Amino acid sequence: MWDRQSHRLNMKLGIILASLSFASAVQACNVYQHCHCYNSDGVPNDSATADVCKDFGELRDKTDGDRTYKECYFYRFNIFGSQGIGNCQMRKSCKSKGATGDDSSCRKKILW
Repeated sequence: MWDRQSHRLNMKLGIILASLSFASAVQACNVYQHCHCYNSDGVPNDSATADVCKDFGELRDKTDGDRTYKECYFYRFNIFGSQGIGNCQMRKSCKSKGATGDDSSCRKKILW
């Protein structure tokens, strides 16, 4: 009797943990106002950023410390809500344009 109850409890706990893990993974993609591409050495890839940005955003200069690099800016607010740059799509687009980094870098998260 006890083994059956503990088995059910373990299964419920497993389902809850899996659900929380899935929810966390889904929330990893967000929308931002500014993004840029990186190479694997940690240096921003201006060429890839410009290629990704040219169809929808505005390419701007960003200075961080002693480094100036290009970043893409896109933000629009209307009756349907806010629009910006999706970081997960940005990462894929950066790779398709030749950036070698594992991720893109985004800032100014848009809170719906």
